[in-house]
Amino acid sequence: MKQADNLLDKHRRQEGVSGSWRLDRSVPAALIVTVVIQFVGFVWWASSVNERVTALERDIKQSSALIERVTRVETRADGIYRQLEKIDRKLDRIADKR
Repeated sequence: MKQADNLLDKHRRQEGVSGSWRLDRSVPAALIVTVVIQFVGFVWWASSVNERVTALERDIKQSSALIERVTRVETRADGIYRQLEKIDRKLDRIADKR
């Protein structure tokens, strides 16, 4: 095993390759442009998501106000319905007396 490691080290020294990672300075321009375009696209997408979330939050606030109003109207309508039933029963009793 040691012989293989020594042989590998000798080969690396001959080739001028170190055991650690290196970043070569010759990065293609197309790669840089692609990364920049992807970053701009991500920022644009994130911005549109933020706008959509803000709009949904605004809609929810408006909806909750409407839900409250509808609940109050339904409660009033139930009360009115009960009163109408009482009036109807009273009218029926008056009509039965005659």
